[in-house]
Amino acid sequence: MGAFVLSEEELIEVKPEFMGIQNGDYPGAFPPKVEDRIKKVVASPCLHLFSGSSKIGDERIDWSNTNATIKMNVFDFVKHDNRDWNFILLDPPYAMSERNVEALGYDRHDTFPWSSKKRRDSFELFIQQHAENVLWFDIISPRPPGFDKYKTWLYMKGGYSTVRVLTWLKRKGERLI
Repeated sequence: MGAFVLSEEELIEVKPEFMGIQNGDYPGAFPPKVEDRIKKVVASPCLHLFSGSSKIGDERIDWSNTNATIKMNVFDFVKHDNRDWNFILLDPPYAMSERNVEALGYDRHDTFPWSSKKRRDSFELFIQQHAENVLWFDIISPRPPGFDKYKTWLYMKGGYSTVRVLTWLKRKGERLI
């Protein structure tokens, strides 16, 4: 059995950092180190999906936070927005309360936003058609079709907490029509 070897082009630098505590009282707010990193990377025009209390981005979409420029369900927003974005920034919830699920009109058992293939597919199509760069902060490091991982930062809270990953995806090739 042969060894698995990555070529130099496939290697991605991962620099672990301790992220500190979150900013503000809103669950999911960016910790200061993460917010500083994001501000150094993003450029206008920037769309921030699942923006929560953040004020980063020219357009901020969140279903309820007062800092959102558009208050609506992100998955509904991507069905209708046809603007092109230099950056799309997102920090999707990895689980939702039953109250939030009901408010957004999802099935009460559907507490994970990415559990629906239909929603994942519509989101991937949106970024394939409208994004040059994607900055994704999550517990996963995604790689949707049409994008390559450019940089990845690993953030640790310490203790027995979830590790978070900030992934910078860059478009490869032409946009899908």
